Amino acid sequence: DTPAHVYFAGFDKNGELYQECIQKIDGFEKYQVEMTEVPVLELFDTNDIIYLTPDATDMLEELDKDKVYVIGGIVDESVIKNLSKQRADAANIPTYRLPIDRYMRRKDQIHFSQILAINQVFEILVTYLSSKNWRAALSRGVPERKGYVLKD
Repeated sequence: DTPAHVYFAGFDKNGELYQECIQKIDGFEKYQVEMTEVPVLELFDTNDIIYLTPDATDMLEELDKDKVYVIGGIVDESVIKNLSKQRADAANIPTYRLPIDRYMRRKDQIHFSQILAINQVFEILVTYLSSKNWRAALSRGVPERKGYVLKD
């Protein structure tokens, strides 16, 4: 409903990650995205960049069409707490987290996690972009297994 320009920055087409994406995702090489080896900090003015990370203290309230939102700042199988935030802080890039705590509550289960896959964060952002409704966006993008449900 609301188009957004999507970049895969710092993405080496000769690299292992690209080859894995080609193997695992049918039609990946035909995605309507801009793929570049240039890192995001060289591609855009640093004043326009915002890193999204669950480790940020500030909560994202709105999406600014003039900003560049970095999701999946570090693609890795393991999660290293604060790594994305530390990289953003080192480059003086602001960090924000999704407003999960504001619109969702913990469900009665043992495991809770606000760490989401890139596709889940993307789904939340594009849903919010078209609906301007965080409740709708989070309910669509945060899987139940993460341990959160919408607040009443």
